[in-house]
Amino acid sequence: MKARGLPGTFWPSESQLLLLRTVLAGEAEASEAWGRLDTIFDLDRLEEGSYALMPLLYRRLTDLGIRHPFLPRLKGIHRRTWYRNRMVLERTRSIVRACGPEIDALVMGAAALAIRAYAEPALREIAPIELLVRADGARRAVEAVTRDAGGAAEPAIASRLVRSGSVRIAVPERVPCIVHLGLLPGADPATSQPIFETSATADLDGERVRMLSPADELLRTCVLGARRTFVPSIAWVADAAAIVRSSPTLDWEALIRRAGRYRCAMSLMDAFVYLRAELGVAVPPEVVDELGARRAGKRDVAAHWLSGSGGTIGAAFAPYLQASGRGVAGALAAFPGYLRDSLGVDRTWQVPIAAARRRRARRAGRREW
Repeated sequence: MKARGLPGTFWPSESQLLLLRTVLAGEAEASEAWGRLDTIFDLDRLEEGSYALMPLLYRRLTDLGIRHPFLPRLKGIHRRTWYRNRMVLERTRSIVRACGPEIDALVMGAAALAIRAYAEPALREIAPIELLVRADGARRAVEAVTRDAGGAAEPAIASRLVRSGSVRIAVPERVPCIVHLGLLPGADPATSQPIFETSATADLDGERVRMLSPADELLRTCVLGARRTFVPSIAWVADAAAIVRSSPTLDWEALIRRAGRYRCAMSLMDAFVYLRAELGVAVPPEVVDELGARRAGKRDVAAHWLSGSGGTIGAAFAPYLQASGRGVAGALAAFPGYLRDSLGVDRTWQVPIAAARRRRARRAGRREW
């Protein structure tokens, strides 16, 4: 869907916006939004990308004292998310322990959001686990993650990580873990040093774990979420709102500097404009102005267009082009290998099959473990 005044066709639809306002807005606005959504809401025919918000919807309707025929089913979704997330978080803690102090590993993505940004972990489905590690610890990190899952460390997996900067480690019956060397796809691992220096910590069942700073998590959430994707989702909107609301001391200046480094100021500005205008998320207006004032090169403009209007492959390529520092030809040549390794397949021709399988799993409202 299009959004007023913003490029791209990936923005939430009108009914999805009502859903977002129901779960994120103040009580009066949330009740008004639900009153409009209730007439068309059908849990059996959700728009693609809306299922992830069902635990949030259950909690909000309960807090507002609203009764609905679907409420018992929403409660079941919330309870199932809680149960599965407990398993994922236990696996996350186990991986962090396996990495130990000698491997500098930061938890990021859904697990970090569920722990730190949301009022309770059951409100944000977690899958897969994601880690950011330093380049010099890449091979040891792969060994630690694989052995923790009961598998045998394969040198080929570590080679994929070093080559592509991201690799998916999947062991049967265990939660997959994606290990990254950069904040965004294709980013030079050397740019990760400041990220480790500004990392934060949070409590995970009595154990302190390191995570991205709120500013870095917000940048990553918006840049990777506000674009067309293989598996459409509006969860990034709720995630971004949760990060801002749970981080009163968020370092906006650091975020602006990082956006310049990764050439994603245009995409980030669009996401912030949407969050402010449609949901009242407290992004400072001067941040939006400063992002808009940054000079954009031809590559940045091309990547920005691809992220919103270039099809799913083009949109997947956009953040890679922005962050990799390569020219267009070099990024195009390296991108298929990145997709292959990040999806955990052996051959490039298997990428569309793996992406389609993951999309079907999301449509069915289940995880692919």
